[in-house]
Amino acid sequence: MNVRLPLVALLVTAGALVAAVPAAGDEVGPSTPIAGGVGVRPADGDRTGFELAADPAGRYEDTIEVLNLGDEPRDIEVSASDLEMSEGGLYGLPDPGDASVGSGGWVSFDGATSVVVRVGARESTRVDFAVDVPADAQPGDHAAAVVAWTAEGTEVGTVMVRQRVAIRLLVRVAGEQAPELELEDVRMAYAGAFDPSLGRATVEFTLRNTGNLALAATPEVVLSQLAGTWTRHRTGEPTNLILPGASVVQSMVLEEVPALGLIAAEVTVATEVAPGATAPGALPAPSASAQVLAVPWTIVVGIAAVLLAIALTVVASRGRAAAHERRIEERVRRELEHRR
Repeated sequence: MNVRLPLVALLVTAGALVAAVPAAGDEVGPSTPIAGGVGVRPADGDRTGFELAADPAGRYEDTIEVLNLGDEPRDIEVSASDLEMSEGGLYGLPDPGDASVGSGGWVSFDGATSVVVRVGARESTRVDFAVDVPADAQPGDHAAAVVAWTAEGTEVGTVMVRQRVAIRLLVRVAGEQAPELELEDVRMAYAGAFDPSLGRATVEFTLRNTGNLALAATPEVVLSQLAGTWTRHRTGEPTNLILPGASVVQSMVLEEVPALGLIAAEVTVATEVAPGATAPGALPAPSASAQVLAVPWTIVVGIAAVLLAIALTVVASRGRAAAHERRIEERVRRELEHRR
C-alpha cells in the first residue's frame, strides 16, 4: 500500500528541498531545511538549481554538494528522479520505487543509477554526476531532480521514515522552442456579507502549459461593476515554473467587493520563459473573463420587510374600515326597525 504524505520543505527556488517522508510518494512545497536533516545544493554555491542547455546525444557533467545537518555521521544515498507538478502548483517526486521514465533516467553517478557517500556530522561532500541526453530527445525543457536519501530509515510508529532531499535539474534540449500557456476554465463565486460593501469574490482558473518550455506565470484579476464605474484589481504571486504538459489551478480572493449587481472578472496572465531560452522574456499574455451576479441580500430583505410591513398595515387598516362600516350599517338597520 502506498502512503502519500506532504513533504514539509522545498527549496527549489531558494536552494534545496529537505523533508522527512515515508518510503512512498509525496508532494512538496516551499519551506526551509529541517533541523538535523539533509541538504543538497550545487557545488559552486552560486545557483539555486541545475539548468542545463543540451544537444541530443550530448553528455554533460556537474557536481552536487550533499550536507549532513545532523550531529552524527550518516550514509547518504544520491540518485535522480523525474520531477512532477501537482494541480496546486507544487513540485513532487514519484514513489521511490517507481523507475524514471523521463529525464530522471538520463542521470548517472560514475556509471551507476545511485551512489552512497559517508558524510560526517555538520559536514558536506561533493558528488559528481553525468547527464546523457538521448539522441531522440525532444526539443524543450525536461525536468528532473537530484535526490539525496539517508541510507538507513528511522522507525516512527509503524512507518519507516527516511530523509529525502532534492534539487531541481532542468535540461533544455536544443531545437524548436514553442512556449505556450493556455488560460482555461475561468469561474467566479461571490459571497455576500451583512454589510453589502464587504462581499468577497473568488476567481478560479486553470493554467495549462501546452508548449515545450517551462513557464513562469503572474496572474492579475480586474473586477468591474456598474459599466466600469467601479473597479478593483489584484496581482497574484508568480507561480513556480510550470513544467511542459502540467496544469495548475489558481484561486484568487478579492475582499470588500460591494454587491452592486453584475460583476465582471477579467483574468490576464503575464508569462515568461525560464532563463536560457532562445527568446527569453515576456510572451503574449492570455486573458479570459467570467461574470457573477452579486445581490445585496440584506438590502433586498430589508426592502421586502418594509414592503411586507406596509402591506400588513394596509390590510389591517382596510379591515378596520370594513368593520367600522359594518357597525354603522348595523346601527342604521336597528334604527329603521325601531321606527317601524
